[in-house]
Amino acid sequence: LSCCGVQNYTNWSTSPYFLEHGIPPSCCMNETDCNPQDLHNLTVAATKVNQK
Repeated sequence: LSCCGVQNYTNWSTSPYFLEHGIPPSCCMNETDCNPQDLHNLTVAATKVNQK
């Protein structure tokens, strides 16, 4: 089971964590294909992280 956020990955965008770190790397479908820039951009992250 791979989860990211309470409802989905966008839940992270309103957290203090997101401002500094973006979405957690543990949300990535493939951690080798996620970089910090991707995890700060919700549009790009949508293609790289678990949706729920």
